[in-house]
Parts: sequence; C-alpha cells; structure tokens
Amino acid sequence: MKRFFLSLIIVSTCCLSASAQNANIKRIGETTYAVGCYARPFEFDRIMQHAAGNDLFWDWAACIQMALNYGGLFVTQDQVMSLVNGSIDDPIGTPQDLIVSANKTTPHDWSSKDAKIYTAAATIDADVVFDELSAGRPIIVGTRRQGEEGRAYILTAMTYTINRDAGGQQTGITPATVVLRDPWPNALANRTVNWVDFVPITASLYTVKVVFK
Repeated sequence: MKRFFLSLIIVSTCCLSASAQNANIKRIGETTYAVGCYARPFEFDRIMQHAAGNDLFWDWAACIQMALNYGGLFVTQDQVMSLVNGSIDDPIGTPQDLIVSANKTTPHDWSSKDAKIYTAAATIDADVVFDELSAGRPIIVGTRRQGEEGRAYILTAMTYTINRDAGGQQTGITPATVVLRDPWPNALANRTVNWVDFVPITASLYTVKVVFK
C-alpha cells in the first residue's frame, strides 16, 4: 500500500507529464489518469481452435500467453496448454489449473532466456489493479458463470481519479473504467467497461510475473 500511495504522490505532484515518471501512467484530465500497458506495444492474440474442442481451456491459455509475452517470455498457446498434463488435445482439470500449473515454473525449453513464472490469485480491488498495471503487468480476469469461473479476459488498462480531502491531501483513487482484451474468436478484441459493471461480472483476478535470472 505504501508503494501504491508513493506512486500516486509522484503522479500528482510532478509538474511534468505523469508519463515522464512512469511510461505506464498517463494524465488524461485535471484529476483523471490512465494506468496500463503503455510502455511498449501490447501483442494481442486470438485463441487457437482445435478439432478436439476445449475452447475454454484455449481461452485461458491465450490470456496466459499474452501476459507472459508482454513480460518478455515469448511462448505459444500449445506450450501453455501442455502445462496441465502434457497434452493439448485432452486436458484434465479446469482451465484455471493452467494458472496454478504455471506458478513457479522454470520453462527452460520455452525460451533461450532463463526465467521463472509467478502467478497468484488477487483481490478484486483498484489498488491491486493499479500496482500491477503501473509495473507493466497485465492481469488475467476470470468471469462469473453460475457461481464459478468461466471465460477469461486480459485487463490491460484502468482509468481513475485521485481523491483528496478538504486539505488537499490524497486519500486514494476512484476507479472509473477498465480495458479488457477478449481472445474469443470473432469477439470484440478491445472493450472498455465501467468499474461498477466490471466488479459484478468478475469472479477472480490473477497476477502474472516473469522474473529473469
């Protein structure tokens, strides 16, 4: 939390553009900002459809792939799918098991770079989203489906306003919108969703971090 408010202090007090301090933060109004994957281009991918089906697995695999690729570890959806049981045609468990399987893995055969992947479930909270996006890490979103996780999206940006008390001191932020990328075939690739609409449809958030050795 201290790191979060330190970032906000830097953004609000600097007389230069916010992007001069952090390329992932943009000032879009007097008290309104956007935080997201802005430091470098985000590579979007659709899911790979296979004759065996399992499109929901590929949905999650595509989001994990995009998160890892943005983190500098370039992988394929086949490699992500193989994490569960080594088979891309008949995966076992649930699509969310891909997230668990990826955690703390060191995929030497995936890349010439020596790296370790860290994934974790996160609280559906604006502070968490800010911290991850300001660090240049997109977030995987699991949607609600009859009380469980269904579709997956990747969250790449959030707009927000800075809150102040009567004395002008910062008291936090109020999220306004989020940008979701949808890898499903023929779906709208990029959609902006109001925060108040985003929270009810979200079952979970997952952070993805790549650490190079």
